Amino acid sequence: MKPLLLSLIILLSGFAAAQSDVQEQKDSLRKALTLTEGEEKLLTYFRLTNLYYPEAFDEMKRDTLLALYDEWDAEEERQNARHRTAIRTNKLFMFQKVGLYDEVIKLAPEYLQFMAEQEAWVAYYQAYMTLVRAYNKTDDNDNALIEAQKMYEHARLLNNKGGLGSAFYAMSDIYGSQRRFVEQEKSLKEAITLLQEVPRYYGLLANSYNSLCSNYIAQEQYNEALNVARELEAFLPRYEKELRSPQPNAWSNLWSVYLKAYRNLGDYKKAEFYLNEIEKISGNEVAPLYEARAHILMGYGRYAEALDMANKGIADYPLSGRGELRAIKIKILAKMGDIEGLSRQLNEYVAELDAIHDVELNAGLDEIRTRYEVDILERDKNSAIAEKQRNRNYFFFALGGCFLLTLTLGIWIYYSRRIVRKNRILYKQIMEESRMQEALQEAKQALLLQSSEKQAEENQNGNVKTQVNVILQRLGNLMQTEKLFTNPELSRKELANRLFTNEIYLINAIRDGYNGQIYSDYINSFRLKHAHLLLQSNPEFSIKEIAGKAGFSSYKYFHQLFRDKFGMSPSAFRKISKEQSNA
Repeated sequence: MKPLLLSLIILLSGFAAAQSDVQEQKDSLRKALTLTEGEEKLLTYFRLTNLYYPEAFDEMKRDTLLALYDEWDAEEERQNARHRTAIRTNKLFMFQKVGLYDEVIKLAPEYLQFMAEQEAWVAYYQAYMTLVRAYNKTDDNDNALIEAQKMYEHARLLNNKGGLGSAFYAMSDIYGSQRRFVEQEKSLKEAITLLQEVPRYYGLLANSYNSLCSNYIAQEQYNEALNVARELEAFLPRYEKELRSPQPNAWSNLWSVYLKAYRNLGDYKKAEFYLNEIEKISGNEVAPLYEARAHILMGYGRYAEALDMANKGIADYPLSGRGELRAIKIKILAKMGDIEGLSRQLNEYVAELDAIHDVELNAGLDEIRTRYEVDILERDKNSAIAEKQRNRNYFFFALGGCFLLTLTLGIWIYYSRRIVRKNRILYKQIMEESRMQEALQEAKQALLLQSSEKQAEENQNGNVKTQVNVILQRLGNLMQTEKLFTNPELSRKELANRLFTNEIYLINAIRDGYNGQIYSDYINSFRLKHAHLLLQSNPEFSIKEIAGKAGFSSYKYFHQLFRDKFGMSPSAFRKISKEQSNA
């Protein structure tokens, strides 16, 4: 039983076999289930679930995997085996992997009780961490913190260092999601100290080191990140010795830390070395490294090569994954002083978004129209069936009623279509305007950055225009990354302090940079944009709650601004948005 127990403890990994080979293995193992007994049958279930685990994003294959877990669990119970806790842990890991956090929250309490009864504490604390993370991923930070504290108290009563380290790691996740880097750093250091003494938790210890490195990088403390990375590098041979197997993913994660730190420190020679090390481990999977390679080439001043590398990445990546590459391309063009190229890059991006938006919008409208026509046909069909069931003695009465109903329905459809058509047009205009504003904002930020750098090179003492550009650039970054506008009590003084300037400079910068726009209109534009995004993606919030989350202290004022800005009420916008998303 020991080989199976050791295999169950190790995290499941993907398989490099071709799809046809995987299917052949599945078929062979399914046949083996009917022919084997005892430990061999349990091992067959383990191997078969391992094949389905990487495919869990496919709903049908996920259902098959869950059925296999249930069969395996029943066989474990029949044989009085000891791996039922591992099955439950793997199920929670699977739901976490595919983003079904509600399932984790639903199942975890029952599984935790079962593991506690078995005194399977390693599995217990692994399961507890998935529960805390599930609450954290669903933005339920209150429950996440409550469960993390329960986890800590449980481990403290048992004096279980692995459990205590797991609790501190779980708390660090919560702090990290809230960008509370100081508290996250303390929690990770506590986790590392505790887990050093517990070999069964070395995997979590490696993750803690990596998370602490990421914490320092997020705080731009790159030398501190390098110090922790060196500690991790010294630890990894001990980790591999404990597991009796190489850990290429752990080394790749370490090289990524070195790569990020040296890139940001401007040591491009070392950054290139670690980039090459990552490529050796990942083999042909080099797509995620385009941006790093372009950045390093730019650091060497080889702008043409850097631009070529960025273009290759943009050509290979889907639109949703091009953000960092487009940002580095803008920086390269700015370094080259190619304003025309920079403008062309922004226009190409806008045109690309237009094309995708038009395809999606037309497909959505066609689908809505088809659904509406099907609904009308169903309604007519049901009316015909109901009509046949009426008593013949009421035929003429029913005929008159049907006529009136048809007339009323026709009037209702006519006016409903007019309203829906109007709302759809407005909705399209709102989304188009939002997209254009984002594109213009990106262009504005890029041009501000290039202009500030160029003017700073020409005039080391700076000037008023340079200061305005710097303020606007910092202001845009703050609004996009920290969403300061969601604070209803955000004052000009507070915002000016965050920008290391004063209120007068701030107001003048907004006015000069945005065609005479006043401070309140500038802040409210972000709030309205955030509000219409919340209306699209958060149906569980009321309109009043969304007004508050967007930064408006007055619901009536929000309602008035929204209608003035978009030509429709927030509730009407939500309704048409829901139709589009359900189509």
